[in-house]
Amino acid sequence: MMGRVEQVNPGIAKGYALDFASPLRFVAEQLHAGPRTLDELAERYEHERDDLARVWDHELRERGQRRSAREQVQAQRETDAKRWLIEAAIAALGTQLRQDGDRFALAVPIEAIRFRGIPVVMPATPTEGRTASQRSKRARTGRGGAPAAE
Repeated sequence: MMGRVEQVNPGIAKGYALDFASPLRFVAEQLHAGPRTLDELAERYEHERDDLARVWDHELRERGQRRSAREQVQAQRETDAKRWLIEAAIAALGTQLRQDGDRFALAVPIEAIRFRGIPVVMPATPTEGRTASQRSKRARTGRGGAPAAE
């Protein structure tokens, strides 16, 4: 596996904005479904194009290399940036993942996955566990209790 990511957001050290929660959550959710290879994860991953362009500019572009507006070139750069984000997420999750050959899997339950002490996958909200009648009652009364007096 790659080295540890020290920043909560790897872009901070280089001064650019980056949504790093999405690749962390994606990796955890995909590996919860079963072991995957880096290639499988990177191929399935989708991310905002602006972030991908920033990742390519700050992490992957070689000194003196020019940007290109050609669609084929942009598509390859986006693919490379997605792979970089997935690699960074795998490195950041560290020992919470295990590697068997080229496949990665969760080493802990998905609910226990943390990055810098913050849950990667948020637990279900209390309203998600309620029945439809309980949600409907709450909507009618404004609370979970008895109907409002008219």
